[in-house]
Amino acid sequence: MSWARMFVSRCGAIVQAHMSAGRAMYRLDAGRLVRVGQDGFLPDRIAHWLRYENLVNSGPLSSGGYAYEVSQGQATAIASLLSGVVDAGQTLRASWDVVASARRSGFAERLIFTDGCFACGRAPFDPAQWGARV
Repeated sequence: MSWARMFVSRCGAIVQAHMSAGRAMYRLDAGRLVRVGQDGFLPDRIAHWLRYENLVNSGPLSSGGYAYEVSQGQATAIASLLSGVVDAGQTLRASWDVVASARRSGFAERLIFTDGCFACGRAPFDPAQWGARV
């Protein structure tokens, strides 16, 4: 027996279709969730939350497409709520977390110290800490 779903909004139906297909609907790009496809918006409650949290309206881009202003934390939260809809990019970890991870792995995860900074091939640091001197 096949179950039919009914949606209150068209946005919800499009999001569910992307979740079912396992295709990202948005990607994180320079502090914005940029729509990958031709159609579809975030559900109303999430869009309202972003608008009031960031005090910026979403809208069309000059290059075409549609985008929402977000922080990395907000993109991660939306990605956890709508699995597979948001490609949040590469997850960044704080430098202290990377060092702790290397210690827990018995230093199987190798840390490299060059030019006064830590570097690690497996997990990049938070962008604010790239130039941090140790």
